[in-house]
Amino acid sequence: MIVKEVLLFLLISGVPKVHSANYDRDRDCPAKGVSHPCSCTPVAIDCINRAIVGIPPAFTKTNWVFEKVDLSQNLLTRIPARAFQYVNVSKIILSNNNISSIEPDAFQPLQDQIKVLDLRNNKLTFLPEVLGKLHSLNVLDVSYNPIQYMNFTDNVMRELGDFINEFHFGDDNLKGWPESIHHLQMLRILKFYGGSNEMDRIPITAFKGFEWTLEKLWMQNTQLIAVPIALQDLKSTNELHFDNNVHVGDAGILIPAFAGLTDKLEVMSLENNSLTTFPSVLLTLRQLHNLSLARNNLQFVSDQAVSVVGSNLTTVNLQACGLDRIPGALSKLEGIIDLDFSNNKITTIEKNDLQRMVNLQRLDMSENPLQYISRSTFYDLKRLQNLTLQETELYLVPYAITNIPTLKTLDLTSSDTYIECNCDLNWLYCYTTHNNTGLTIIGDCETIQMGIDRYARTRIPSVCPKIC
Repeated sequence: MIVKEVLLFLLISGVPKVHSANYDRDRDCPAKGVSHPCSCTPVAIDCINRAIVGIPPAFTKTNWVFEKVDLSQNLLTRIPARAFQYVNVSKIILSNNNISSIEPDAFQPLQDQIKVLDLRNNKLTFLPEVLGKLHSLNVLDVSYNPIQYMNFTDNVMRELGDFINEFHFGDDNLKGWPESIHHLQMLRILKFYGGSNEMDRIPITAFKGFEWTLEKLWMQNTQLIAVPIALQDLKSTNELHFDNNVHVGDAGILIPAFAGLTDKLEVMSLENNSLTTFPSVLLTLRQLHNLSLARNNLQFVSDQAVSVVGSNLTTVNLQACGLDRIPGALSKLEGIIDLDFSNNKITTIEKNDLQRMVNLQRLDMSENPLQYISRSTFYDLKRLQNLTLQETELYLVPYAITNIPTLKTLDLTSSDTYIECNCDLNWLYCYTTHNNTGLTIIGDCETIQMGIDRYARTRIPSVCPKIC
């Protein structure tokens, strides 16, 4: 009897309509019409770089739930009330505009569903109060806005502290560290950029309030003269990106600053900090497995200096360090899986280079003036899968690859093709046919309009003497 009554009710009232799981451009995109400046995909409303000066650009209401609306690289100067009332998104991108003001009701009726708000590179001079009303906000980026430290107001930062876990801030004219940042007591990711010449250090209490929650920290493009001592208070940070701080130098990598991170830090980037050697602090970081020292002047680094590197490293980036050889001491780091030597000054790879690197899987030697690779090298690289030799001066396919039974990809791509393809590559045909059928060689011949891989597999057996 009950079932019959339910069926009768449905027939009378009608079954509620269910939104289709299939996206329909004409029906579901709020940016309708051929003249509309925006376009849609099933996940995004794309309004990037369309010379838009005002919001909304003739949006129409639909029920489709998008991930984001992207209005970056436009000419917006203000965000008016209810600017996004006809879009259904959780992520709003407004970076690279000229926004100087945001109305108190700008994000109605989305205030309880916005999770990411990107206001990078605008003209804001203070934190708008409306930000404190976005109670689902997880990620806020206000970096490269001319907001001075006293304009990170207590009332807004206190509101943000109840829910935000990722915060980006800073500007080249910032004169001090905002004390109100201690309100962000749920912060897991902090990205700080810039700072004026007056800001060559930050307070020892800079991370107070989130010292137990912060997991990842970026401090880049600053005028700092040393790694902040405030780091020593961080209890949970496993990733540090301290890059492009050109006034730091070797003396600025302070060992006491890392006192609380010796058993926590797993990833560290010290790129372009005017270093000339491997910092001694590396010996204290027992859990470090990913290290980048790219774009430092390590040209005259000694093997003894390399010896401070911990044995737990699996990824090392020494890109653009002015190296003219492969430091021999790296051979003791048998756990390395990924090694980047690209864009250096290395001309040869000798027999004893890369010895004992038995776990190495990826090696990048691209953009070096590399002319010679010993036939006797690579013997210990029994797990190497990817060897990148792009933009070098090699004119022969290196015979040493026959020492790498696991090699899957050899990349010899070059804008100035040097590789000579002739019957001297008989060995390559024999090797790929009988020993390593899974190897793919990327790059072109100089002497014939054909790829090296295709030449070795098809041309050689048809025109060259068979010597296998």
